[in-house]
Amino acid sequence: MKRYFSLILCCLLVICGTFTAGCKSSALDEGNSSENSSQENISGKPLRFCIDIGWGTFYMGGIERPAKAFLELCKNAGGPENVEPEIIPPEGEERDAAVQRLRTEIMSGSGPDVFLVNSCSSYWKSPLFPYPDQSMANRLFLPLNDLMEASQFTNWEEQIPVVMDAGKLEGQQYLLPAAYTFPVTLCKAEIAPQTGEPLTRSEVLRSGDPLLRASALYTHGQFGGPYGYYISDLLAPLADYSAGRPVFTEEELLSEILRSAELEQRDLEGEFDSAPGFLRTNFGVDFPADPVSGIAAQGNPLAFLPLFDEDGDISASVTAFAGINANTENPEGAFFLLDYLFSRDYLTRNTPMEVTLCDWLYRSFALPVDGALGQEEFPILSWWLSEENFQAYSNMRDRISTVRFCTPLDGEIDHLFVECGMTFRSEELSESEKQEKIASAVSEAYQALKQMISES
Repeated sequence: MKRYFSLILCCLLVICGTFTAGCKSSALDEGNSSENSSQENISGKPLRFCIDIGWGTFYMGGIERPAKAFLELCKNAGGPENVEPEIIPPEGEERDAAVQRLRTEIMSGSGPDVFLVNSCSSYWKSPLFPYPDQSMANRLFLPLNDLMEASQFTNWEEQIPVVMDAGKLEGQQYLLPAAYTFPVTLCKAEIAPQTGEPLTRSEVLRSGDPLLRASALYTHGQFGGPYGYYISDLLAPLADYSAGRPVFTEEELLSEILRSAELEQRDLEGEFDSAPGFLRTNFGVDFPADPVSGIAAQGNPLAFLPLFDEDGDISASVTAFAGINANTENPEGAFFLLDYLFSRDYLTRNTPMEVTLCDWLYRSFALPVDGALGQEEFPILSWWLSEENFQAYSNMRDRISTVRFCTPLDGEIDHLFVECGMTFRSEELSESEKQEKIASAVSEAYQALKQMISES
């Protein structure tokens, strides 16, 4: 009898133990599943972080090392552990093959989870997303509003609104502008012309002040960075995608090409040599100091002379952006990477002996979108503006009315101007031949722009 009861008791203990273990196992699995839902894709595959911001051999050692260092920081901050960086080659056949493969994946419902993209690659290489506005309209990216409300690291209200708006569609934030720039002429505040109200481009060119007239020359000058001539800033916004045509007319394009070519010729002939020291640049972090004019970030108070278009507006360009694939299985894990990437903790890291993603995004030709960065309290790459110069920069920034993504349209217009500028300066052609050749080139380019927009 004792053996019988002992056997029953053992069976009961085994059953209870199995049931208890099963409950514990189920609870642990549920907990792990909940935790891992924000760490890994449902399929168990690594979270793919696609980076396309490289400039060839811009930095020795490439971008792989800073990318891996960034992901390690994210992991240490509680982010996803299983992340695979995917670097798009900067040029050549390898790049073309990688871009084509990724486009195919995205259109088939897969592809990388997160993208960090240089939008200015349109100038000389095939961009992954040639027309970001159309990519948003085609819903290739995940809407981010709900995720942004739960951010751990980035205060999105501190981002410059007019720049952030470039990544919005119908009230939803689909893309996060990561860097931007604008053409500007810098001079010492003590010699700056007083512009007062916004001026039209025609008013600037009619000015009796040679320094103010010099600011109308949109070419990049000594330190322009890799973003072309920025004639597009005088015509922005460039495209009406719904109508499938440029926003400006062919006549307006021809007029600006001729006027700008003439202005460049006047500059080459020394018309602006009498102007006091100034520096034309596409404004960005660590812009080179000019030893001739004495212009430097922490030097004398500076004045920012903007490039006004014919309506008196000022334009800027998004040079890099980030987004999440609409097909991602793990939006929380993907957003964690972007939340940390845009955080002040990461952007203001003082790592003089370490190249970071920030070097690739900002150095010498672009700015972060956090409106507080760039002053002494929040330096970027150890660079900052003096209090007076940061205020001057902020005032200039607040006047920006149009912000666009760089697209192949910019490259087409840029190439057009280079061609027309060479024609304008030709000594082998008569004036009538120059006018005819330039008008023909503009007409051909305008038709190309229309086709590019309609096929975007």
